Amino acid sequence: MKDQKGHGSDADADAQEHHGRSNMEAGKERSSSEWTTEMSKLRDIKPVPINRMWNDLASAPPDRVAAHKDKIRGWESKYRSASKSQKEALERDNAAFYAKNK
Repeated sequence: MKDQKGHGSDADADAQEHHGRSNMEAGKERSSSEWTTEMSKLRDIKPVPINRMWNDLASAPPDRVAAHKDKIRGWESKYRSASKSQKEALERDNAAFYAKNK
């Protein structure tokens, strides 16, 4: 099933595949700008809010509502993780920059 922007499960799989693995496997930490790009990609595949899918949640199929809530919860977890990593990378990058330019 595709959301309103035309993104489907393929986009979700791509985001999961690229979420912090490629550079970490090579033993290289991701920069702040790489994490910012990751966050932008995640925003592009953000699930549609539940109240936009069903105007009346009482009439919505409970199994689909639960599945969509799980999808939203998973996206929020990935985004929080990317945001935290971006902040840590920014602090690390700034410290390295200031140390280099002293």
